[in-house]
Amino acid sequence: MGIFLLALLVFSSITVNADSSGKCGTATELNKGTSHHTLTLKWYRMDDHELLNEEDIPGSCIFIKSPIWAKGPFPVNEGEESILDGCVKRPGNTCDKTSSITVHNCGEYNVYYLNATATQDEEYCFKKDDDDDDDDDDDCEEQKEHYGKKFHRCHRNNRYVVLVIGSVIIAGVLISMVAIYLWRRKRLAALLKKEMYKAPQDSNGPVVVTTNDNLPPKKY
Repeated sequence: MGIFLLALLVFSSITVNADSSGKCGTATELNKGTSHHTLTLKWYRMDDHELLNEEDIPGSCIFIKSPIWAKGPFPVNEGEESILDGCVKRPGNTCDKTSSITVHNCGEYNVYYLNATATQDEEYCFKKDDDDDDDDDDDCEEQKEHYGKKFHRCHRNNRYVVLVIGSVIIAGVLISMVAIYLWRRKRLAALLKKEMYKAPQDSNGPVVVTTNDNLPPKKY
């Protein structure tokens, strides 16, 4: 009986490994130029990229109008599978569920059981392994090669620099205008004060002021 159970366990292990190898070995390579709207239901993989499993869209996917990401944890151990919710990120809705996505762990990479997207605007969002902001420029050139003008937000960091410089220039102009206004106001106040303290003049000549009836008058 013990020998039978051991043989059954070994056979099950071989079957699982064979099934895993089949999925990993026959998965179709998904290129960035491929339209996800024309996919057929089968296993796919993307070299050096993983399907996004969080709602924060990385820089490599901002060209997609309606990016699709997988909600839930990926399988950890080789040979394991996870069935996750495929979420479309739209304005005001980070997870508009479309269909299920099966993820299979092949050890060094994952493969995904994907179907065609509902519209041409929807695409599965794949990010580079350990993707960060330093890779944005490389992804940018790669995406422009495949998508051309469609990747209209590619060099967004440069636009941030232009925005900052423009803001500084506008702030400088406003500060200069305020300084000129205050200087002119101060000068006008000084002129008014000077006119106010001038000695009054008589229309027929200088003003005559006497301080005592016994003293001769003084002219000013």
